[in-house]
Amino acid sequence: MKPILTIATYQGPAFRNQPDAAIEKILSICELSKNADIILFPETFVHGYFDNEADAKKSSIDLSSQSFTDILKVLSNIAATIIIGVNEYSGDNIYNSALLIENGNLIGKVRKSSTYPPFDYYTLSDESSIFYKNGIGYGVSICCDINYFSRTNQLAHKGAQIIFCPMWNIIGRNHSLVPHMHNKNHLLSKALENKVWLVCSDVIENTEQTLGVGCSCIIDPLGNIVVSAQPLTENILMYHISSFTLQPQYMGLERAN
Repeated sequence: MKPILTIATYQGPAFRNQPDAAIEKILSICELSKNADIILFPETFVHGYFDNEADAKKSSIDLSSQSFTDILKVLSNIAATIIIGVNEYSGDNIYNSALLIENGNLIGKVRKSSTYPPFDYYTLSDESSIFYKNGIGYGVSICCDINYFSRTNQLAHKGAQIIFCPMWNIIGRNHSLVPHMHNKNHLLSKALENKVWLVCSDVIENTEQTLGVGCSCIIDPLGNIVVSAQPLTENILMYHISSFTLQPQYMGLERAN
């Protein structure tokens, strides 16, 4: 039976201040995932996630600019709906945004609704739009937004059957959460309590100072992980959703140094 929807999610190295390299990576992953209907990339994947406003502003993009128009042109041959994270500059504000792009057209945008120091230079938004693909309603919840009941519940209440969660989980090696970075219980609970599919895309990094093991996975509405990326490894996860058949696919690319 033909799938109702084929979803893909990417886990890979974090880019900072390398938008051209990030866009090139997006193109290559979309080519590998060309049978997917929706492809998810990590939080702020195009520009990076910075602990100070100056660097974030320097790397951000105005969606009314020629630079963004040029990006859309580069992505114009991608038929799938892609969800990519950027630092969006609008007026005097910087937003942590997820952009929905299809055939080189911006079809939607979601801005992050929560933050914490030192990332509290971001302007927040409480929007919770629902989008549709092949008749399936879906929403986007950026990284720590997924932890808040009101955000995910609102998306589910509005008709989201799938919630896409782009993430940037990199912390210092001395951080108290390092031993818990593999834990996905909070993600399982959000899928189960809202009876939605949850699709997560994360970055990886492995340096003397920082660690990001990657938390990319696809979780069904019963709270089961149906496919999960290997830690510290560049992966594409794909899942075909049909009326009777659920078929996971896994493509490992390379392990982070």
